[in-house]
Amino acid sequence: MTSQIARTGDAAAQIWPAFYVSARGLTTSLMHAGTTGVEIEFDRVDQVLDMRTSDGRRRQVAPVTPEAAYYDHEMGEFLLPYAAVRTAEHPDAFLLSFFQSTYEAAAELAGWDRAALDVAP
Repeated sequence: MTSQIARTGDAAAQIWPAFYVSARGLTTSLMHAGTTGVEIEFDRVDQVLDMRTSDGRRRQVAPVTPEAAYYDHEMGEFLLPYAAVRTAEHPDAFLLSFFQSTYEAAAELAGWDRAALDVAP
């Protein structure tokens, strides 16, 4: 079962899958992407987003932290509410975890050469 949500003003409707409880977190059923099948699992054990296709491709991406962070589809970016930072026990570390996790997610999705780009602190 999937639910469809059309954003007004968009040229095409976006399809959002239903998620089901799995042994490791949440998963979709098989979804069609052209001639390829795709399934996505939010793996809470290993803390990764695991995307698998029927043609054998697989990509894993670490989720964005802290938990208050979210992706805003209209703005096309991850956001972290100011109130969450302001009320965090350690605001600096809280904000740094957001910056680091969004960088890592973007770098993984873009296929950046992390060994060449990353500098140890």
